[in-house]
Amino acid sequence: LAGEPVPAERARLVRVVEYEVDDHGEEGRKELICLITTLTSHAEHPAPLLAHTYHSRWEHEQGIGQVKTHLRSSGTVLRSKSPQLVRQEIHGYLLTHYALTALMCRAADAAVI
Repeated sequence: LAGEPVPAERARLVRVVEYEVDDHGEEGRKELICLITTLTSHAEHPAPLLAHTYHSRWEHEQGIGQVKTHLRSSGTVLRSKSPQLVRQEIHGYLLTHYALTALMCRAADAAVI
């Protein structure tokens, strides 16, 4: 619970990396991101690299979430039964996602959004 002492065996040393990103909702506005990590070495893991890596991973996670939510029907995760066909089905989902995303980007560019 918040404010309660933490037993030593459950405690973890963490590092907090704060950085700002552009807020896409409002021009000129920034959003504060607080990244909490167990990568505590500043020399091995500089804050700008952690921020960039986290942002990149977040973009990938959003893409995977879109594929799971919008391209795949409910029920069976993948219909294919053999490893080769499962790979082919996954590639099909990813290519479809890429094509739809490219189409959305072109439409947004044309509409100057």
